[in-house]
Amino acid sequence: MVAVVKEKEKQPLPNPGSPEAIKRGCKCPVLDNGHGKGNHLDENGKPLFWYSMECGLHWISP
Repeated sequence: MVAVVKEKEKQPLPNPGSPEAIKRGCKCPVLDNGHGKGNHLDENGKPLFWYSMECGLHWISP
């Protein structure tokens, strides 16, 4: 899965798979995203996430 994250949100989006994101309609994988903590870290220590194409909160179709 690959995604483009909405950049023009007024408030920061909750992390994919987090409880707050799920409350807002997130369809991204919960377990794969560590309940919002991320799948693993990149070389700079930033958490990385899996996104679902069915998620209206995090996915923008190209």
